[in-house]
Amino acid sequence: GGMDYAAISILTGAVDFEISYNTIRDCARFGVFIPAGARLENGVISNNLIKDYGLLTADCGAFYNWNTNGGGTKLFNNFIDGSRTPHGQVDGLYLDNYCRNFIVYRNIIRNVSTGIRINLTSTNNIVHNNTLIGCRYGIGMYGYPGDDADMTGTRIFNNLVVNLSTDREYTYYAFENDVEVSKGGRFDNGKIPVLSGAKAPGSGGNMSGKITKDFLPEGNAVNGG
Repeated sequence: GGMDYAAISILTGAVDFEISYNTIRDCARFGVFIPAGARLENGVISNNLIKDYGLLTADCGAFYNWNTNGGGTKLFNNFIDGSRTPHGQVDGLYLDNYCRNFIVYRNIIRNVSTGIRINLTSTNNIVHNNTLIGCRYGIGMYGYPGDDADMTGTRIFNNLVVNLSTDREYTYYAFENDVEVSKGGRFDNGKIPVLSGAKAPGSGGNMSGKITKDFLPEGNAVNGG
């Protein structure tokens, strides 16, 4: 059972665990929730259908954690659908502030506020080849006031956005050397133009495009979810 109004929760941590082939739906808040400080190692969260979550609250995701060391945990081949949520900020995959060492790829996420949220500080997270469909925003990043924005070692590449309801393929709000920075818009030749130097995320190959009826990338689109 879950905590914090989630269907599934991992409490203090887990090693070599797997959460796969589940249908998770009609959740008050989260689908899968990992509380702050949990220590994960070599986990797999894959091939789940998560839909109609965040029914009683906002600022949540189908998968959500905060201040968690993923230890190489992989999130892949999940199908996330937020079509029935009534609230504003109900995101898809949500790595909140201070999360690190997660690998997120080949997920299909549709009809949510932000497809994938990677809040700062975010270090050594790898996010690639996901397909984000019909969302308000593609990839979102937020850093707390007082924190110096840092995405060292994080890479965001080859993600496909389809039919966003805004022109913001990415959004970004953070403080850099005590200066407030807020921006958002289209990818810049596939890159996400935030931060600079060693603290900038590695990015490239992100784009908007089309999909087939089977959710496969169409034409020259990158190999998405």
